[in-house]
Amino acid sequence: MAEPIVSFLLETIGHLLIEEGKFLSGVTEEAKQLHSELKMMRALLKDADEKRHEAEVVKEWVSQSKDLAYEAENMVETHAFRLASRQMARGTRNVIRRYTCIVNECYIRHKVGLEIQNLNARVSNLRRSFQEYGIRAATEREESSSRQQQLRMTYSYVADDEDFVGLEHDIEKLMQVLVNEAEFSGSCGVVSICGMGGSGKTTLARKLYNHPNAKHHFDSFAWVCISQQWQTREILQGILVSFFPERRREIEKWRDDEMVGELLRFQQNGKCLVVLDDIWSTDAWECIKVAFPIRNKGKILLTSRNKDVAMRIGPNGFHHESRLLTDAESWELLQRKALRDRPIQGDGDVHDFEVLGQQMVKFCGGLPLAVVVLGGILATKHSFNEWNVVYRNIKSFLAKGESIEHQGKVHKILGLSYDNLPYKLKPCFLYLSAFYEDEEVPIERLYQLWMAEGMVSAEDQMGGGESMMDIAESYLGELAKRCMVQVQQVTVADGETLRSPRKFWSCHLHDLMRDFCIAKAREENFLKVFGYQHGNEVELAGSTSSSTGNIHRHVIYLGDQDASNYAQEGETTKHLRTLLFCATKHGSMTAQLAESQMNMFKMLRSLTIQGVNSPGLENSKNSPKLPIGHLIHLRYLSLRSSKFVMSPSSISRLEHLETLDLSNAKIVWTRNVPLRMLRLRSYVNIGENWKV
Repeated sequence: MAEPIVSFLLETIGHLLIEEGKFLSGVTEEAKQLHSELKMMRALLKDADEKRHEAEVVKEWVSQSKDLAYEAENMVETHAFRLASRQMARGTRNVIRRYTCIVNECYIRHKVGLEIQNLNARVSNLRRSFQEYGIRAATEREESSSRQQQLRMTYSYVADDEDFVGLEHDIEKLMQVLVNEAEFSGSCGVVSICGMGGSGKTTLARKLYNHPNAKHHFDSFAWVCISQQWQTREILQGILVSFFPERRREIEKWRDDEMVGELLRFQQNGKCLVVLDDIWSTDAWECIKVAFPIRNKGKILLTSRNKDVAMRIGPNGFHHESRLLTDAESWELLQRKALRDRPIQGDGDVHDFEVLGQQMVKFCGGLPLAVVVLGGILATKHSFNEWNVVYRNIKSFLAKGESIEHQGKVHKILGLSYDNLPYKLKPCFLYLSAFYEDEEVPIERLYQLWMAEGMVSAEDQMGGGESMMDIAESYLGELAKRCMVQVQQVTVADGETLRSPRKFWSCHLHDLMRDFCIAKAREENFLKVFGYQHGNEVELAGSTSSSTGNIHRHVIYLGDQDASNYAQEGETTKHLRTLLFCATKHGSMTAQLAESQMNMFKMLRSLTIQGVNSPGLENSKNSPKLPIGHLIHLRYLSLRSSKFVMSPSSISRLEHLETLDLSNAKIVWTRNVPLRMLRLRSYVNIGENWKV
């Protein structure tokens, strides 16, 4: 994925040369030459990416190309920002101090000029290494207009009904069990749907949950996802909030035993349907089963990849195994995804498409997710030749092992879908690996994070006053159309007016798609995930990488631990562009981290500290301040649900900050801070606990 990384960094450098050109005086020619060298190297990266598995040396060169591009952007941007700040400050000084500043600036320009020349030489040497190995420059690159059309095609998220094929009998059978008033002997009423990932368990459960017969039979409904990093309190809260959404704030303050008592009382007095989606082990059930009466008129509907888990939870329950689709059902689903209302272009009639499609769908092995993803690929291909290319690629991917398991087949098809993404969408997709399993990611937060990293390109504006947020939404829409992400659309009831300018509320990844996303992010050195939920550092599955090169994004899950457990060497952190601290409970951040380690993150574009508290908040004079004033590259700052003491002078130095998110945060300022002093280009969410 070196080509998309280098491409969006090149765009950033190009904008700096235009917008900050006056502050690059003295090194402008060197910066332009660096930009030109990177463009020539980018032309080689498409071929290099394809050949990197042939030899370790090519893989190493590809990794170096990304690091050099990041280094180039950091160098040019740092120099431009610092000189801009110096020149603005120089106007207020006396003549002698102003002369001293001019001398210092000349020295800095000379030093930076030498650094850029050195970087130029390294890029040039790497480019020659590619060429000597036989790496060829791409001769046919997409024109700008056609690339825009590819990114901006009309999209619409496919409703569940279109993905639902051949399971009507299963719905009828399961619904009869759910509404059966007969008590299950010796246990609460458990109905399970088991099967491999991507087999449609959640789709089937959602159909039952929203079925008119279920709405008529049950009084109350709750749906919770049980992730692999589950927390007992979050599960209990999720069920109660589903029952009593208007009492959310009250419920969040309850102790665990209070939540258990309320759940027992409520379920004994009515018929409740509770869905436990994607439960991986019996441990989660053992922690929450006390909240479910042994005998009641309600039902528990659970989905799991492990049949043994379902049998242990409900030994006397009803257990249904999701089945694979037949070839005919798979073809029907593929037609819905790929051929409905699609124009046919070029050679070949509809029959030719059908014959080729029926051959391709057999490679999916009857797995619904694989068919849906393949349909997402084919939906963007309008000519028979394009379909034939996809067919040949699938055959080459799967020919490596005739006995490959279904999950392996799915990952091959997901890989093909990823490879077919426009280059600008690849880093946007990989960024989703930073979020929790089953997390519904608010789209505005996602868009702002993409923008902070420079992943949203102004080149994709089609005119008509489109904002960068509009462009980001078109990116997400394209990912949804290709079935790479699942989105929650904004819906409007009859007679109501749409208040939000956005088409989506949130998005998330299917479990298998998330597994693939994490694996691909690991392969590309895109990010690294640390887990400290149990007091020790754990590199979460799929987060490590065996390849060389710098990792530019760290995600840290703290549990209730101190953030100072995250201790990295300066050489490891000085390249970081994104840093996310997230406490699943309320973690803390000591002065040690706040005052020392923060100084190592000088290149950050995005900083999130969520659910973390600074000790000694009641004594703001002596409490450690969050030292972020030196983060001159910062575009995005989120302190959601955190508590900190901050200095206005520190945050006012963040001249390029675009988004400040203080939702549910308690910020104690050392003195009053007027919002107008913040030069925000985006929005400020100050939350209800802002304190000045």
